[in-house]
Amino acid sequence: MLNRLYDSPADIEVTFFFYSDCRKTPPHDGYRPAHLVLPDLLTSGVHHYYEMDYAPFNENVKGSISFIQPEAYPNSMFLGKVIPIQEGRHVVGYAKVTKILNPILKSDQGTERLDDGSMIDK
Repeated sequence: MLNRLYDSPADIEVTFFFYSDCRKTPPHDGYRPAHLVLPDLLTSGVHHYYEMDYAPFNENVKGSISFIQPEAYPNSMFLGKVIPIQEGRHVVGYAKVTKILNPILKSDQGTERLDDGSMIDK
C-alpha cells in the first residue's frame, strides 16, 4: 500500500522561511507541520529541503512539500501563493509556491477555490 507521506512525489516546490522565535531547533528534512492551504483548511505535509538536512532560521530555503491528501483541496495553489506553516495554532514560518508539480492543485488563471466551490482572483 502506498504511504502518501513518504512514497509519493512532491506536490509543490517552494521557498521556505522559518521564524527564529517560534521553535527551539530548526526544522529538519522530513518535518511534517500543518499548512494553511485554504482560509479554513489545515493539512499536513512532508518537507524536503534541497541540498541540506535542515532549514536554518531567518533564511530562504528551497525545497518541496508532499501533502497528505491534495485531492481534498483541488485548484488551491498558484505561483507566488504564501502558505502559513503551523505547529498547533502557532505560525512558525511560511512557504512561497515557486512551482506546482501536482496538476490537481493548480488553480485556473491565478484564482483560488474557496470551500463553497466559488473562485476568487489572486
